[in-house]
Amino acid sequence: MAKKKQSQSGNWVSDFVSYLFQGRWQDAWRSYLYMGGKNTIEAQRLIAKAGDALDAEKYHQAITFCNQAMEVNPNSADAHNIRGWAYFKLEETDQAISDLHHAIDLNPDIALFYNNLGWVYWSIERFDDAIKAYSNALEIQPFFEQALINRMMTYNTLKQYDKALADVDQLVQMDSSHPHRHAKMGIYYYHLGDYQASLDAYAEALYFEADFPEVLAARAATYIKLEEYDRAIRDCDDAIALNNKLMAAYNNRGYTKACLGQIDHALEDLNMAIELAPESNYPYESRGFAYLKAEEWELSKADFEKAVSLDASLLENEEVMAHIAEVNKQLGIE
Repeated sequence: MAKKKQSQSGNWVSDFVSYLFQGRWQDAWRSYLYMGGKNTIEAQRLIAKAGDALDAEKYHQAITFCNQAMEVNPNSADAHNIRGWAYFKLEETDQAISDLHHAIDLNPDIALFYNNLGWVYWSIERFDDAIKAYSNALEIQPFFEQALINRMMTYNTLKQYDKALADVDQLVQMDSSHPHRHAKMGIYYYHLGDYQASLDAYAEALYFEADFPEVLAARAATYIKLEEYDRAIRDCDDAIALNNKLMAAYNNRGYTKACLGQIDHALEDLNMAIELAPESNYPYESRGFAYLKAEEWELSKADFEKAVSLDASLLENEEVMAHIAEVNKQLGIE
C-alpha cells in the first residue's frame, strides 16, 4: 500500500497558508485537496454539532456526528479527538485511546489532544503513559494550565512529591494569588519533610483566603510533626468552626489530643472522623494510635488492620509499621 503524502509541518492547514504566501500554487492546491477542499466546511459543521452534543452529554449523538464528519473528511483530527472523548465518557477506553492517537497522528501539534489522551490513561491507572502524554502537551504549550494540573495530580498519585511540587510551583508562578495552589505546595512540602516551607505555603494560602478550613486542618498536621500541639488544636478548632463536617480537622485534633494523653477527648474526635468518612484510612490509623497510647492493644490492632485494609501503602509507612510492631509485641504476636 502506498503511503500518504506527509504534511511538511505536520499541519496541512499551515502548509496551505505557507504555500500561498510563497506563491507555490500547485503545492497549495495539493494541500487544499488533501484537507478536503470544500468538504472541510461540511466536516467542520458536523464537528461543531458533535462538540455541542458532547457538551450536552449526548455521547452517542456526538459519535454519530463525528462519524459523518469523517465520511466527508477522513483526515479530520478534531473529529477523532471529539469521538475519542465521547468514547471515554462512555467508558470505552480502548476505542478512546485509538481515536486520540489517530487525532495526534493527523495533527501532532495540538496540545489538547495529548492532554485528553493523558486523562484517559490516568483513568485506567496507566500513570506513566499519562505523564508522558501530559508532558508532550506541555512541550507544545508550556503554560497549558490543565495539563500542568493533571500531571501534578498524577505525580501526587504516584507519591512523586518532588515532581508534583515542581509543577505546582509553575502554576503558582502563573497565578500567585490562587490559594489552592499554595495549599498544594504546603501539602507537598509536608510530604517531603520540609515543614517550615509547608507552613510558609499554608500561610500564603490563608493570606489569599483566610476562611479556608481545609488549609487550617492541613496546617495542623504540620504543627503535629513539629510537636506544636497547641497550634495544631487551635487550627483544628478554627477549621471545625468553619466546617463542622470536615473529617481531617476532627482526625488531626483527635490525634493531637492522643499525643497529649487526652485519650477520651481524642476518641470522641476520632469516632466523629470515622462517622464522617468511614472509607478513609486516616481516622482508623489515628484511633489505632490513641488506643495504643491507652494500652488497649486489641482495639489498637483492629484499627490498624482496618487502616491497612483501606490503604495497603501504609505497610510502607515506617511510623505506622512501628506502631503495629509495638502492638503485636504487647500481644505476644511474632
